[in-house]
Amino acid sequence: MGKVVLFSPVGRTDPMPDKNFKDGALLHISRFYHPDIVYLYLTQEMSNIEEFDKRYSKSLALLSKHINKNIEVKLIKTNDYSVQDFNLFYKEFRATINQITQKLDPDDTLLVNISSGTPAMKSCLLVLATLGEINCKLIQVVSPDDNKERISTPKEYDLETYWSLNPDNNEATLVKRCEIQHCPNLKYLEQEKILKNLIKNYNYKAALDLAKDLPTKTTDSFIHLLELARARELLEFKTVDKILKENPELMPCFPVREGTYRKVFEYFLTLHLKSQ
Repeated sequence: MGKVVLFSPVGRTDPMPDKNFKDGALLHISRFYHPDIVYLYLTQEMSNIEEFDKRYSKSLALLSKHINKNIEVKLIKTNDYSVQDFNLFYKEFRATINQITQKLDPDDTLLVNISSGTPAMKSCLLVLATLGEINCKLIQVVSPDDNKERISTPKEYDLETYWSLNPDNNEATLVKRCEIQHCPNLKYLEQEKILKNLIKNYNYKAALDLAKDLPTKTTDSFIHLLELARARELLEFKTVDKILKENPELMPCFPVREGTYRKVFEYFLTLHLKSQ
């Protein structure tokens, strides 16, 4: 089983708001998904707070002990710039998250917190995932408090007291408020549209090449059909027979199956295909 890695901006309700002491999004996701590594993306303000009292890294250390799971924390500190600059975050998040992805093994999972940080940060992460710029699972956390009043980030933060008062530490009353958000990947949707057109025009080679670039979970149900069509087009009967043996339900696609008759029939089918 691979590692679970969490990328998370840090917001004003992290790690716990001083109004109800319940988990902020960062803590809540970590509590339920047990990441091995957490990358904290800190703006200048949040970086100053972390340097002052270590509230973000220490809160994860407390959670780590509570859930008996070692959580490695890595800090990503940024320069002092506008926290509402969507274009800036688009470039920075894309570069940063892709650097993290390059360090992951194929069976690792990357989670991204889209509930902490500024509106520009949250929307940027959502757009990046939708456009297929980053490969991850987006996690949304529902606020435990209906009070929409702006929550401050107090300079004096009594982490130990807040942690002891946090009702989310009580397993008997703990309610999960986070879930994976499934958003459409526009890049893959466009590729699927192209794939359908290639198949419609009998361009099985191009269709198969494109399908191999799509996520396996997207193509599992049909890629063997493309492989069969391509092998049949090339008259590669050994490959055809191998696929048919693994998928006997496809036998009705071959009305002629005997020796020389089969070869002649398939050859004329190929000629007909090339004439289209």
